[in-house]
Amino acid sequence: MAIYEGEQPNAYMQSTGRSGSNPWQLFLYFIFPIPLVFLVLISLPFPARYRAKIRVGILNALNRISFLRFDYGGASISLIAIIILIALLGLIFSANDSLNARRAENQAHFFAEKKELRCKRWRAERNFWLSVLGCVLWVVLLRIQTLLMDVGPLEERLKRAEEERDAAAKESKEKEGVLRRLREAVEQGVREGKEKEGVILTLREKMGEVEGLKKRVVMLEEEKEALRKGSKKTS
Repeated sequence: MAIYEGEQPNAYMQSTGRSGSNPWQLFLYFIFPIPLVFLVLISLPFPARYRAKIRVGILNALNRISFLRFDYGGASISLIAIIILIALLGLIFSANDSLNARRAENQAHFFAEKKELRCKRWRAERNFWLSVLGCVLWVVLLRIQTLLMDVGPLEERLKRAEEERDAAAKESKEKEGVLRRLREAVEQGVREGKEKEGVILTLREKMGEVEGLKKRVVMLEEEKEALRKGSKKTS
């Protein structure tokens, strides 16, 4: 409420004499605790084994609040929009009260009156920063919720990519094992072929020796036959 010229400061005090603490209980017991609890739960270092399940549960609970909507007169509005609207209204009203209290304090003449107006101004400034903090908490929470919802599909894709990589690595190792066994088989075949070639060469050499012996036997038989014929002639 603005201070008009000629209006006394005590009139402003009477106009703002209503208790301003009751509306701010909504901030203290509802608007602040919800984002604080969710932000703390999201930030806690849970064990890696259960971290994904806990995060899914937190996101499901947060989605129930984020997507909760109220229908009124054919219009639909979400709970988050209502909360942010309340915080913005509190910010506007507290800023207006702080400005009016400062003006009234400058126009006051008595110490007690100045003291009371200063207390009202401080209370209005406190409420202003409470409103700012409430807006910031909900905006940060919504942003983190969006990021976590984007992280879920990315983690699934990363998990599938890692599984495909592991499968490809396993298949590659199996193929390397098959190639290694084939290489060993080829090397063994080459060694066996060389050994067989050596045996064949040895057999050929032996066969050559046998042929030589056969020729020697034939020559000896011929010499024997010639000697026998010669002995018959001399007799």
